[in-house]
Amino acid sequence: MNSRRNYTVLTHAEDIDGVGCAGLLMAKYQIAPKNIFLTSHLQEDIEYAAERISALAKKGITLFITDLNPG
Repeated sequence: MNSRRNYTVLTHAEDIDGVGCAGLLMAKYQIAPKNIFLTSHLQEDIEYAAERISALAKKGITLFITDLNPG
């Protein structure tokens, strides 16, 4: 895969589908663990992850958002 791309994942950690999505993306795109953001569905947790991802985005990233829904 293209190692020059800065891949990042935002997903939830409350059950296997969110964790599984992160694992599959890590394997396929060789994403560094520091670029995997596992969060709960709580607004404050998502906002915290968004702040950290925003800092990474200044360098340019490809962001995968998986298995998050309002509610």
